[in-house]
Amino acid sequence: MDKELFKRIWLPLWEDFYRAAYYMLGNEADAKDAVQDLYIRLWNVRDRLDSITSPHGYGLRVLRNLCIDRLRADAAHREYRYPLDATAEAGCTSYEKDAEEQTAGRETVTAVMDAIKQLPDNQKAIVRMRFFNLMSYDEISRRTGCSTINARVMVNRARNTIMKKIKAKSK
Repeated sequence: MDKELFKRIWLPLWEDFYRAAYYMLGNEADAKDAVQDLYIRLWNVRDRLDSITSPHGYGLRVLRNLCIDRLRADAAHREYRYPLDATAEAGCTSYEKDAEEQTAGRETVTAVMDAIKQLPDNQKAIVRMRFFNLMSYDEISRRTGCSTINARVMVNRARNTIMKKIKAKSK
């Protein structure tokens, strides 16, 4: 596939790819980065793109996989970083807390992250938007297309599910 054909077929799909990435990642900068990664990946395999019958579908599938990889990497990074950040934000240095408190904090964060991973995709996305991206219920409802009340209900259900899983794990 030459440069002009690539531009004509793939570049008009940019907005659709961006919207999909933004929906999955919930962040403008990450969505733009994911779409840029998609185009780099497509450009690197442009010789094999001639056989693609649905560029839109193929692009969305590759983009979805890129976004999932990005979310997994962020979750893994946050899982190991969060307990230390919480200690620093509380105005304490790590040596001021005893080992038991640090271990308990890490275990709690790990349990919460594990419980979030087990939520249905729609609840997982809304929890991410509400608690990690600190979005209002109005903004969540605009992005997901559900009502504000429905967004609140989904967050509440997810919160209850997370609490039940943490309590069950601690027994």
